[in-house]
Amino acid sequence: MRFYVNPEHESARRHKEMREIDADKLMNEFGPSGRFQLLCYYLCMLFNFYIATSIFQMPFIQAQPETVCINKDTLLPVTDWYDQSVKSVPSACYIRPPPGDKQYECNENDTALVVVDTAPVNSLIYDYDLACSHYIWREAGLSLSTIGAIFVVPFISHLSDRYGRKPLMIITLAVSFVFNALAAVAPWYWLFLLCRFIVGGFLDGLGTIAQIMSCEMVAQETRSWVGLVYTMAWVAGYLYVGLLSVITLSWRMFYILTFVPSLIAFSYFFWLPESPHWLAAHGKTKRLREYINDAITFNNRAIDLKLCTLESDRRETRRSYESHKDGQYRRALCKPMFFVFILINGYLMFITQLYYFALTLTSVSMSSDPFLGFMLSGFIEIPGGLIVIPLMKYFGRKSLTIGSLVLQGAFIVGYPFAQAAGYEWLAISLNLSGKLANGVIQVVHPVLVTEMMPTKMRTMIYAVVNVPQSLGTLVAPYMKHLSFGYDWLPSVVLTVLSIIGALLTLILPETKGKPMPEDIEEMDHGPFGFFFRHKSAKVEPSRRSSKRSSKSVNEPSTAPQKTSSSVKSDGTINEKPKKIK
Repeated sequence: MRFYVNPEHESARRHKEMREIDADKLMNEFGPSGRFQLLCYYLCMLFNFYIATSIFQMPFIQAQPETVCINKDTLLPVTDWYDQSVKSVPSACYIRPPPGDKQYECNENDTALVVVDTAPVNSLIYDYDLACSHYIWREAGLSLSTIGAIFVVPFISHLSDRYGRKPLMIITLAVSFVFNALAAVAPWYWLFLLCRFIVGGFLDGLGTIAQIMSCEMVAQETRSWVGLVYTMAWVAGYLYVGLLSVITLSWRMFYILTFVPSLIAFSYFFWLPESPHWLAAHGKTKRLREYINDAITFNNRAIDLKLCTLESDRRETRRSYESHKDGQYRRALCKPMFFVFILINGYLMFITQLYYFALTLTSVSMSSDPFLGFMLSGFIEIPGGLIVIPLMKYFGRKSLTIGSLVLQGAFIVGYPFAQAAGYEWLAISLNLSGKLANGVIQVVHPVLVTEMMPTKMRTMIYAVVNVPQSLGTLVAPYMKHLSFGYDWLPSVVLTVLSIIGALLTLILPETKGKPMPEDIEEMDHGPFGFFFRHKSAKVEPSRRSSKRSSKSVNEPSTAPQKTSSSVKSDGTINEKPKKIK
């Protein structure tokens, strides 16, 4: 039997069908092993390789050259005259002859400063003549890239919410590549720093979008594998830089070789689609239909769209919130616990990144062999990505975060004492154990933040929490300068900050096994939320939506029931689920 289908009615039906798609249910319908979804997920995670190379190249190219002050007449070093009281520059830069003479710079009064460049990769400090500059200026290459992330990432996150994930990923990758190339040939240090500022902002923005998009591309069951895939991509970039460091290169060629592989990343966008969550949220029904068709073709598996529609109560709840006179952010301002959660998660991001980079950037001094220390510090991240999978299956996000914070603090506090006592391998073991515990937090805590915050604000909140994370990265290179004569002081500071973080985590809610909140009103206030909870304003829908709701209750519906049946080219109806025309 044949039926005539009005093209306009069919187009409207398809549009309505796409408008009612629940992106979470759609991903679950494709399953945890959907090939198209896994491909997109892996591509998103691979961007972390290029972010890692951009960060870990800096300890090698800004390594401090050896400095010696010599007497021009005798050509012998005047080591006994070094002014040890100046901590911001190498001690050879300033001379104070006994007894009690005035301080003067080396290169004055018949002295000369000899700078021995680093090997096998030479240092930009030697190239730009920065050997006796303040340590903040010498190490500004990494610091300014982090400052760039603080200012740029929230702006990029907002644009990705508005214009889509994929366009912003292409833009951020292109901008970072261009300014990386310019930094490699910069004739002046200030120009190099300006390029690093821009690269840091856009590359960190790329990483933020890729992290969010990777979770939006797969079913909920697959997200527990985030740690392993992320860690493998990150460590691959880390080890790639380490292997390059054993080759005799100028710092400019070394820099070029670390970012040139990102050219390959541009090819990812031929396979990487737009996020289905973003398409569904912004009503891009045509592109969402194209995504579903591409996924069905690639997976060679049809799905039933009737199982992917929004629940009726969720539709009504969403309609009620949308018609409420106060917006999402305005209602969030009335909830003190919302700000408490942001501050706590921001602090946890800060201490996690501070700890990670404080250990990583000083890994070359962990052992008498700098290469061994750097490579061991990278390899230890792989078992961290492996053990987190069973841990997340049997333990909650909150309990794992607390336990890992306590362990990382306990391990690192003994590291400087073991090193000072000459127990090199004990010191290395404590250092690596602390980084292993930190690796668990690096995976679990972002999942906790994602599952805790409402969907409508998740990207912006992630960007806000990213600011203290960037501050931790910014402060980390200078931790080694905060010893004030006590080599154990930086480790004790990290331990105290970790214990404080563990105590603050007790305030957060447990999110394992709970649905992610759609709106601010659905947030879990945690175990201590009753101290802040107050009677919220009742969400009242508009008069128009109230009439529509009462009408739907009192009057039977005469509209035909929605079906996901597809229409063949000859006009007949096919009840078997198949991809959408």
